[in-house]
Amino acid sequence: GNGYLKRDEFVELLKFAKDRHIQIIPEIEGPGHARASIKAMEARYHNMLEKAEKTAKNNINTRSANKEIQHIDMGPATQYLLTDPKDTSVYMTVQNYKDNSMNVCMDSTYAFLDKVTYELQQMYREAGVQLKNLHIGGDEVGAGSWIGSPICQALFADPNNGVAGPADLKPYFTQRVATLLEKRGISPGIWEDGIMYDRENSFKRDEFPNKTFTVNTWDNIWEWGVADRAYRLANAGYQVVLSHGTHLYFDHPYEASPEERGYYWATRYTDTKKAFNYMPDDVYANADYTRTREPIVNLEALVGRPLPKLEKPENILGMQGQVWSETIRTEEQVLAMIFPRILSVAERAWHKADWEGESVDSKKQAKDWAEFSSAVGLKELDKLAKDGINLHLPVPGGVIENGKLYANSAFAYLSIEYSLDNGQSWQTYAEPVKVDNNAKVALRTRLNAQQTSRVTVVGE
Repeated sequence: GNGYLKRDEFVELLKFAKDRHIQIIPEIEGPGHARASIKAMEARYHNMLEKAEKTAKNNINTRSANKEIQHIDMGPATQYLLTDPKDTSVYMTVQNYKDNSMNVCMDSTYAFLDKVTYELQQMYREAGVQLKNLHIGGDEVGAGSWIGSPICQALFADPNNGVAGPADLKPYFTQRVATLLEKRGISPGIWEDGIMYDRENSFKRDEFPNKTFTVNTWDNIWEWGVADRAYRLANAGYQVVLSHGTHLYFDHPYEASPEERGYYWATRYTDTKKAFNYMPDDVYANADYTRTREPIVNLEALVGRPLPKLEKPENILGMQGQVWSETIRTEEQVLAMIFPRILSVAERAWHKADWEGESVDSKKQAKDWAEFSSAVGLKELDKLAKDGINLHLPVPGGVIENGKLYANSAFAYLSIEYSLDNGQSWQTYAEPVKVDNNAKVALRTRLNAQQTSRVTVVGE
């Protein structure tokens, strides 16, 4: 797409969602991940400066033009500027950006955020919807941002600001934005790393005026040692949305194959079954494997310190599946990354299974999955396909033993096809098929005339 929605398109989307009892929560990303905003406001600054210079030159004679330009009022041009031109800070983000941090020490940064929030509120009102929640991002700020900013140095030098050094800047930013939103009757949300001083200590909850302050906790990569943040933040008084990377990040592949789209920094794969097995009522019980698929026997030993218990379960609001689209280019691709895994999120969010708990009842879990996956294969995939959704269909499993091909699918009732001629012709698999022991058999699943899975080959 073109990367943006027009104003009337967004208002139309809000009305569409309202009619279906869906709340759309926007995110104004800051202070990191803000390169688009930064570059837009820099362009605005230079355009206004250029216009002011042209106006000055047209209004005075050439002899005094240069002197006159020096006295142009730069207030309007700098009103929403997000960067300090004299900032010499050097940083590099995880995504290899060195210019995507809003300067949190500049009043114009907050003027920009307030203006964008105001415009959002106007669009929501036009759609007949109240803007109740707004996410402010807060994540993945490049280490070293703002250290070389003279404006920040001046902030440090003023004892009245309560900002003594760089470590105070992120809470300073968060507090100012949270206060801004409170005045507008909006509850803020943030990603977990945007509300933490370090691995264990969050910003003080009572410093924020907001009755509700939601935090998306994503970093449960067990060996990284911060998977207890969900409980730490809930215990501290924040409202937590479980968004954990190991089970709920749908920009990761469905299976561990180079043929599958997706990242693998959090886990090597997340299929529909893995998302189905997520237990939101016991975060630690989800610790099954490390990223390299080593079994986790003792989570506290892996982390290296005692893990806090959940003292305020009422602050766990729910769970969220997410997909990041920076490497996704088409609507078909993004739909396949979401569906059918999102059905597992709905199941776990709205129904607590009797197998959940610190000691998982594997037999009940297997039975529950068999029933769920059968319903998906028999009914739900077909419903989604009829709605025009491009689905990810599971690749069949297969093996040749004693001259017979055995095949199955992750979803019962989903048709399996096999080919003995390199995909030239396909036959429906209904029962074990006689083949040569050294045969190469192509397998795929089929939902309808248009949609099939990726092809895999058995016997290579």
